[in-house]
Amino acid sequence: MLSLLSKADESLDIKLLVLNPELGAAEYWANETPGYIDTIKSAIARLTKIAKLNPSMHDEKSRFRVYIFDDTMYLGFRLKMEGKDKENHCVNLPIWKVSAESHLYKAFSQQFDDLWEKYSAYQHKTICSDNKEDG
Repeated sequence: MLSLLSKADESLDIKLLVLNPELGAAEYWANETPGYIDTIKSAIARLTKIAKLNPSMHDEKSRFRVYIFDDTMYLGFRLKMEGKDKENHCVNLPIWKVSAESHLYKAFSQQFDDLWEKYSAYQHKTICSDNKEDG
């Protein structure tokens, strides 16, 4: 889950909340998706190294992923499906673009904020733009 909100002074408030690969919720999804935990660990390593971000980590069995950029949200869902052989597997549904005026935007923004408050422990980082225009 990602929230990226720009401010009037052109700084960015980046809040990144990812599934903790060491806790139970990751195991829950890993049972249906081979390599899932390694994918999470790799993503965290890239974010830490390239973007210099230290994401907050959660342990929720959320069935969605959300990316918020100012007044637009991108929302995707993950479903567990039972296959013909009665084994479970995960299906990632297409990502929806949702505007800020939508009730869906407000609901998932509030969900993100609640999870952020619960798990962040003040780990978010503010990044200021180096390309400020003279005004």
